[in-house]
Amino acid sequence: MARRSGALQFGNLLGLMGLGSSLFTIIIGIVYLSKHLPKMTLHFNSCSFENTEDGMWVDCNSDWQGNWGFRSFPKYTPLIFGVVGAVLHRPVMLQVMGFPRNFLQYGVFLIISAVFANFAYCGKLGIINGTLQIVLGVLCFIGQTQGLKTDRMLELEGASPIDCGGGQDEDDDLKKSRDLSEESDDEEIKDHMPLAVLSAFFFPPTGIAAIVSACNVKSSKKKGKLEAARASRTNAIKWMQFSFAAGVVLIGSAAIIGVTAGRVAKSEDDGDDGDDGDDGDDGTDGDGDDGTDGDGDGDDGDSAKDGDDGDSAGADTTADAGDDAKAATAWRLCRRGDVTEGLAVYD
Repeated sequence: MARRSGALQFGNLLGLMGLGSSLFTIIIGIVYLSKHLPKMTLHFNSCSFENTEDGMWVDCNSDWQGNWGFRSFPKYTPLIFGVVGAVLHRPVMLQVMGFPRNFLQYGVFLIISAVFANFAYCGKLGIINGTLQIVLGVLCFIGQTQGLKTDRMLELEGASPIDCGGGQDEDDDLKKSRDLSEESDDEEIKDHMPLAVLSAFFFPPTGIAAIVSACNVKSSKKKGKLEAARASRTNAIKWMQFSFAAGVVLIGSAAIIGVTAGRVAKSEDDGDDGDDGDDGDDGTDGDGDDGTDGDGDGDDGDSAKDGDDGDSAGADTTADAGDDAKAATAWRLCRRGDVTEGLAVYD
């Protein structure tokens, strides 16, 4: 019996890990949609019954098809697969959903989810979660050969041809093990009030319902209604699961969207300015002009002998001779006492 109870516990643990991966798939879907928000745009007045240069008249509202039609299905793939995977754990109002009946079916679903709803979305996040789901899918196949079940699978009473654990007989043993474990703690039925209060911080609507159910457990135990106490405990656990799941999705999505909002990667260039000198000119001297002398004076790079002023050596010789003549005239005028006039002449 202990082995049966252990198989049920391992099965539930594997199911919870699959639930976690599906919740992360929902987060990926929300983050992806936040970057590709669908538009609700319809045209009426601008639509006619004649073809135009922009296209055929039947395609006037093709934008709507791209946002809400079957053509837009790739946008919503992660969100759809994530929601379905999360609902499989506790269908609640969708009790008619008889899937998965065993870990073989669940493993196939996880692998399909990894390939079609994770790898192609949100970069590294999709690859990480997709790899996790493939690993979980393989573990589900192994668990199926060992006869593992979850509580949900026991309710569906599914059997598999590759179930090596004994088929229906083992399912009956697992059910008896679960019933005995529930009956053995009649006097110690926990209300899980601390967890119920914590779940209210994750998602208040269902968290409050969990707190109410936990209070009902206490009141039923005081009245000696153990069956009602167990039912209230089950409801409290369900509401807590919903609260934690919704909270994780909302908090995780908001955190990723907030951290990545407005982030743009730096361009992988070498910081140059389009030329060979990395300085905005066409030269290779880095001085901002078109010359190669590195002086930044806009000349053609004359030699040091011509005065570094941008002209030729011959022009410098003529200019120097004229300067010497002016200096000699000023000196003669100073010696004669005509200082003011000499300065005028020098200027």
